[in-house]
Amino acid sequence: MEYEEVINGLNNLKKDLIESVLASYEERGLDFGNERYASWCKKVSRFLDDNLAYENERFGYKKSFIIFAGRFESSGQSFWKQGGERVLSYIDSLVLDLEDGSYESPPKPKDTEDSSHKFDVISKIRNTCDKFHRVVKQLRSRWSQRKTLDVNDEYDVQDLLHALFQLDFEDIRAEEWVPSNAAKSTRVDFLLKKEKVVIEVKKTRKGLSGKEVSSQLIEDIHRYQSHPDCETLICFVYDPEERISNPRGIERDLNKEENGFKVEVWIRP
Repeated sequence: MEYEEVINGLNNLKKDLIESVLASYEERGLDFGNERYASWCKKVSRFLDDNLAYENERFGYKKSFIIFAGRFESSGQSFWKQGGERVLSYIDSLVLDLEDGSYESPPKPKDTEDSSHKFDVISKIRNTCDKFHRVVKQLRSRWSQRKTLDVNDEYDVQDLLHALFQLDFEDIRAEEWVPSNAAKSTRVDFLLKKEKVVIEVKKTRKGLSGKEVSSQLIEDIHRYQSHPDCETLICFVYDPEERISNPRGIERDLNKEENGFKVEVWIRP
């Protein structure tokens, strides 16, 4: 049989789960059982990597480390209902497919080079936004009292950011876009089309503090979810007077990643 050794290995791992890992919960308690289960999952991952190309990606969606004590009669039963049954069902199904020749390898994971490039792009944008206030302060101090750009409103923020982004990016666009659920056009502050990143810029002022900024950002996030060139939305809020009393709280509430759409909210300084 083509996969005989793989089938034997999977059955041994299944036996180990039942006899060793589950017993650890019953005999040593929840913490020790969780530790054994985590170790067992690593063994399965290594085995799949060595024997079945890309199957480990599929296994990653089956395992579970979310185990709560007290939901069932014992920690072992809690594990069994939440994680063990799903994992065993996955292994049983995999063995059956290998035995009858119907096994199909999962598709090759998306090239990690793409995700690495995207991470690098976002890191560069973050670095610019993190240091934006330092740049603003530096521009105020020029030799012989020469004129400079003073950042007084949102348009000034956009102009200075646009200039700074030129250091790292070749293709920076602003475009008009009319969403299907609105009657008026909305201006995208910056679009990196190739990277599918949209950057929305705001500056706090009198009448535009924490509550108002949060409300505007929620509307922006909802709108950009259907933008064809937006996989990552970065919302940069420049708050030099520190009008927002809880910036980290707003960031935590609004940052998210779901269904291929990522939101990063950065309030600086």
